[in-house]
Amino acid sequence: MSGRKKQVTTFVLEGRFLEALGKSPLKPKYLRLATAEGEQLIKLSKEVRPLVTHKQWPVGTWITVSGQETYKPKKGKWKRKIHAIEPQELTTASSTADFPSYTAPLPTKQENKNQDKKNKKQKNQKDNILVCQKSSCCKRGGKAVYQAAQEAVETHELSDRVQVKPTGCMGKCKKGPCVVMQGNKSRHLGVVPEQVKELIGQQYGALVS
Repeated sequence: MSGRKKQVTTFVLEGRFLEALGKSPLKPKYLRLATAEGEQLIKLSKEVRPLVTHKQWPVGTWITVSGQETYKPKKGKWKRKIHAIEPQELTTASSTADFPSYTAPLPTKQENKNQDKKNKKQKNQKDNILVCQKSSCCKRGGKAVYQAAQEAVETHELSDRVQVKPTGCMGKCKKGPCVVMQGNKSRHLGVVPEQVKELIGQQYGALVS
């Protein structure tokens, strides 16, 4: 479809989840999906990125994505953006014959080398405990949670493995303070200072009293 005017419509796709892509596991920007139309790389809207971050779907999971499709006449292309994602079971309307199967390719020598470098780098990196320090979370006790997390890390001598970092808004202002444990990619809402020792103990096996 072509024309001089910008056109906007909606779309719905079913397929197998392949991977989320972005600068880091906590900042996914695109979703790769195997569909009846072929493999798709679709941009994620900001409101669904937290869902992708914390839903660790296995490769091959069946999902339905929907969102907005925009035609940009200057580029002559349609651009899709996902606004909703829903895992699903196969139905009679969506048989396995309608979709391509997916088998992860074997890594090349260069990919293995890159992975080795990445693993070595990760060994030298510290796990981050992210504590939201935006005004909404701070009003609910975010500063006290941040200080308690720092004290817990020092008390249990985890400074060589863990560091506490302040961060910006995580999109859950009404349920703050928000804490993300990057070691196991878990998010905790409504955290109070007394919970910090328990969270660190669960993650790192530290003895807490």
